[in-house]
Amino acid sequence: MMISIAIPRTTGGGAEVFTRQFAIWLKSKGNLSKIYTAFGDDHFNDESVSLGELRAAAAFRSFWNKSSSDHARSYLLTLGYINFSVCLLLKRRNTNVVIRLCNPPSEEIKLLNTVQAIRYWLTTRVSCAIADHIIVQSEHMKRSMLSTALASGKKISVIHNPISDKTWEIRNTKRPFEFPYILCASSNKPQKDLPTLISAFANIQRMTDRHLVLAGVSADDPLILGCIEDNKIEPGRVHCLGFVDNVFPLIEHAELCTLPSLFEGFSNFLLEAGAYGKKIIATDCPGGNTEFFSRYPNHKTVPIGDPRKLGAALLAERNDLDISETRSLLHYFSEDRIYAQYFSLLSQ
Repeated sequence: MMISIAIPRTTGGGAEVFTRQFAIWLKSKGNLSKIYTAFGDDHFNDESVSLGELRAAAAFRSFWNKSSSDHARSYLLTLGYINFSVCLLLKRRNTNVVIRLCNPPSEEIKLLNTVQAIRYWLTTRVSCAIADHIIVQSEHMKRSMLSTALASGKKISVIHNPISDKTWEIRNTKRPFEFPYILCASSNKPQKDLPTLISAFANIQRMTDRHLVLAGVSADDPLILGCIEDNKIEPGRVHCLGFVDNVFPLIEHAELCTLPSLFEGFSNFLLEAGAYGKKIIATDCPGGNTEFFSRYPNHKTVPIGDPRKLGAALLAERNDLDISETRSLLHYFSEDRIYAQYFSLLSQ
């Protein structure tokens, strides 16, 4: 069974990390045909087909042309490229089309203006109607899909994200900083609510010697810089690292890890933090957090958008679990187990 994957880029946040790692797994099994992406990387060599464009019309045209020589029987479409299902319906009627959604749509729509929300609902609805299978990362996402009438429950499969095998292998790394720090690995999207985290840190900056490290946030991000200034945070206490290719040393040496999201699909960062046994401070938000925390006890949740309670929680003492304990707690999320579920759907 040869499988192709379409995703706008292979470097980035949780969805990109998952897709890249799954593609590498497929390649190791001899089941990867092509990766369609506007921005690829060196992992895939001849399997990667650059579309050259992210804009919808140009990407569609390029995908239509370049898929002519692709003999994959099954396609996994992720993020903005779930709309390629239209091309597959018109061009390759016997293809098995699987789309992977990354956030609960009922929450995602709330962050959009009216025009964006209508476009999001229509394009997602069309893609879901065409797809043979729809993968979501949490039971909450499935309920969200059903409540917004985006798909039939018969098509939807809940498959949680996996913990990368690398998280068990990369240990005893060099400290990235001399000072103690709180780590948040996240892009600065409205969904992540980083302004609340910065306000929370401002409330406790004089009570602790910890710094705040933001992996995935650009050092010249105007919103973050404005929040730091507005909250009168001491110079040099917040560190914005931009995109970090290897976040594991940052996780390993953090005092604790935090994620202040408004909602989540299923956070890769929380999985990785759990694999390192970290104390996790997160919001009690809609999405996959609850399902992860049901298997991982070393956490504390706080209300969404409450900098006072979040700040108080960030003062918790460091309390790392041993690797043998985290392996036992989190074996459910192993790569082989999760990828086998994906492969089963893609092989139908």
